[in-house]
Amino acid sequence: STYDIWPWVKFNEIIVGDAQQGVVFSLLFAFFVLLVTTQNIIVSILSTYSISSIILQMMAMIHFNDWTFGIIQSICVIVFIGISVDYVAHIAHQFVHTTQRLRRERTKEAYRQMGQTILGGALTSIFAGVFLVFCNVAILSQFGILFITTIIASFFTAVIFFPSILFILGPDHK
Repeated sequence: STYDIWPWVKFNEIIVGDAQQGVVFSLLFAFFVLLVTTQNIIVSILSTYSISSIILQMMAMIHFNDWTFGIIQSICVIVFIGISVDYVAHIAHQFVHTTQRLRRERTKEAYRQMGQTILGGALTSIFAGVFLVFCNVAILSQFGILFITTIIASFFTAVIFFPSILFILGPDHK
């Protein structure tokens, strides 16, 4: 009956609202942590923009699979924001702390220093997530697909998109 379904509908609305709120707060928190660690507003803004693109790619995967945005997707979005920060933060940190002076050389050095580490981390994470994809329980399978999607999006964002915008817009060392 409608009476029995209403609490579930209301609960789902709350979960979606909380997920949206969590994304906003997580991005703001990531921005401030990046600002403190890099001590560079431009790199922090570009990093946060890149992390936002990873989250949008994860949301696109939910949409393209015709999944209802429910509890599992909400949890995944919040949890995987932390994963999406990781690789971008490595490149940002290396970019800021390199001894190179010009942004082009700084970007190349950051990529040279962190590229293999990021690749290794991505491959081991994807390998771990593959086992979830083939679970018979739909929740675990969706979790695995979103996990792998996030790792792949994070990898390509951190090694192609983010270095490209640092190469063009990143600050030179003073």
